[in-house]
Amino acid sequence: MSVWVVVGGQFGSEGKGKVSAIITLQEGIDLCIRCGGPNSGHSFENEAGKLVLVRQLPTGFVRPQTRLLIPAGGLIDLAVLRSEIEMLRLGPDRVGVDHNAMTITEADRVSEQQLGLRERLSSTLCGVGSAVARRALRASDVRLAGGRR
Repeated sequence: MSVWVVVGGQFGSEGKGKVSAIITLQEGIDLCIRCGGPNSGHSFENEAGKLVLVRQLPTGFVRPQTRLLIPAGGLIDLAVLRSEIEMLRLGPDRVGVDHNAMTITEADRVSEQQLGLRERLSSTLCGVGSAVARRALRASDVRLAGGRR
C-alpha cells in the first residue's frame, strides 16, 4: 500500500487541491483526507470543463470510488460541509468525519471580525483561527463532531 502526502510549503495557493485530484485519479487512491478547515478553497476542473470549488472536502471527490475523510485535527463548518455534500451528491458511503474533529461556531467568526483579523492578518474570517485557539487552550465550549468535548 502506498501513501501520498501533499503539503504546501508556502501560505496556500500552491495548487495542493489540483495535485491531490490528479494523484487521486492517476493512482486510484482509495482514501483522501483533508486536514485543516474551510478557510481556503481547493479547485479542480471537472470533465465538462466546469471549475468546482471545495472548502471543506478533499478534491479526491473526483474519483467516485474514493472515500473522503476529515480527521480528528480537522475543523468543520457544518453549513459548508452540508453544502458541498449536496452539491457533489455524496452519500455516507463516501464521506467520513472523525468524532474528534472540531466544529466552527458563529462565535468563532464573530470573534475574528471583532479582533480585526481581516485587516491585521488578511484573515478570511471563517472562524478557523478562533476555533484553533479555543481548541489549543482547551476551552470549555469546544464542540466536537461526535457531540462530546
